[in-house]
Amino acid sequence: MRADLEAQNSAFQKIKNQKSLSAALGAAFWSMPILVLWAFIYQLKPGAGIAMLIISGVLIGLAVRIHGRGYERIFAFIGVLAHSCVVFSALQLDMLLGGNVLAVIVVGVYIVGAWCAMYLSLIHISEPTRRTPI
Repeated sequence: MRADLEAQNSAFQKIKNQKSLSAALGAAFWSMPILVLWAFIYQLKPGAGIAMLIISGVLIGLAVRIHGRGYERIFAFIGVLAHSCVVFSALQLDMLLGGNVLAVIVVGVYIVGAWCAMYLSLIHISEPTRRTPI
């Protein structure tokens, strides 16, 4: 009984420490350095612009996770939205496609990057192990 109470108090403390505004501002702040990195990599090798779809998703997801410390789905939404804005900005700056690439590959890599942003934005709560009495 006491272990359950301690687990609940720990969960409430973690939920209390969530900061969605900080996550949104952190994602917005880190979007510009990610775009600068994207431009630098695109200048070195234009074909690597596609790989930045995944890398930017990972970096945005980590930024949201670090700044927000969130356990709810809104943090995944913040990560996907920030990633979409970074990708749209890169597309408008002509840093996305460097050569002949099939549209199916671009869409697939974008989906993987968005999934990385969504997955890494959330901190997953591990299930406590329960012991059954013998």
